[in-house]
Amino acid sequence: MLSLDITCKALKKQGEELCGDTVEIVRDDESTVIVLADGLGSGVKANILATLTAKIIVTLIKNHLEIEEVVRTIVETLPVCRLRGIAYSTFTVVKIDASGEARIIEFDNPSAVIFRAKSPLPLSFEQKEVEGRTIRETHLRLLPDDELYIFSDGVVHAGIGSALKLGWQRDNIIADIERMTRAKDSSIYEKVGSLIYFCNIYYQEAPGDDSTIVGLKVRQPRPGAIMIGSPLEREKDREVVDVLMSEGNFYKAVCGGTASKIVARETGRELEVNLDFPDPTVPPTGIIKGLDLVSEGAVTISKALEMLRAISWEEAISPDLAEKKDGASRLASFLLEKCTQVKFLIGRQENPAHRGDGFPPALNQKHRDLQEIIHILNALGKKTEAVYY
Repeated sequence: MLSLDITCKALKKQGEELCGDTVEIVRDDESTVIVLADGLGSGVKANILATLTAKIIVTLIKNHLEIEEVVRTIVETLPVCRLRGIAYSTFTVVKIDASGEARIIEFDNPSAVIFRAKSPLPLSFEQKEVEGRTIRETHLRLLPDDELYIFSDGVVHAGIGSALKLGWQRDNIIADIERMTRAKDSSIYEKVGSLIYFCNIYYQEAPGDDSTIVGLKVRQPRPGAIMIGSPLEREKDREVVDVLMSEGNFYKAVCGGTASKIVARETGRELEVNLDFPDPTVPPTGIIKGLDLVSEGAVTISKALEMLRAISWEEAISPDLAEKKDGASRLASFLLEKCTQVKFLIGRQENPAHRGDGFPPALNQKHRDLQEIIHILNALGKKTEAVYY
């Protein structure tokens, strides 16, 4: 069964409070469905139209209606603007099953883009007439490391009449993705973040239309485990370390000074402290043979959460985690780019050092930070499990 990393970035039209594009994602054990709907116009009205369209589509699909019936229902239901003669919302639907079989259905949205082996993959669309409207559809089997991009027409039109005479255009977007892909092995999060940044620049930071980009990367499952804090009972130390070091976990990490010492003691391996400070605001990391990351706990987790928020927020620019070597960036990269599924082994023992006067109150919320991290990871397509000791 394949795993999917999914991310989305958007710009709302200048002067509007809401984006007129909406993205809905529905997952279960059998398939993942992504809907990008673009409401007519901009602002509140467009947002309502797009949200209704996307919600109807995913609701019908969740109730096991065939894609054909879903599309027919939407096309028959959506009214047409009398003034402009166009539908009140356009949409793209992507459905991918656990084996990688994919269907892409488009109604008046720009065509999807797929990259395979760092090159754009030609797609052959079949056109159908449904209630007098043209629907485009293609089928293909996605493979590990394939990337899929869908976007609203605001992206294609970015810069039209100003920075770019004819707008960004789909072919140029593809060329820019290809340049990024060949320049370095960037994550899907970084690529989508860069694309929305370019889009904003072409609009001269005053978007003339709502603009949304959804990126998806297909991956082989890569499970990981991370031990955070120490167990409430010392008798559980060995059990937690055994779970962490299980052969079923491709990647392994530990956060917290006491937790790191427990891992070193129970495995009989040396714990070394790395005295490099790539970022003076983040505590140094450590080294234990067989682990991908050894870091401090509360501060590092809080800083990593800030980075994950930036990646998950639609209008934020994603940080380039691959270029950073501090513990927080490495933790965020471990959770996002290394692992497709993560088991959190969370100790309930309170750190006595956190009780002292003057200790920043935010750092006493480590468990709440972890809950938010887990929520963000789930939204980005990661499977997570939290086990408390």
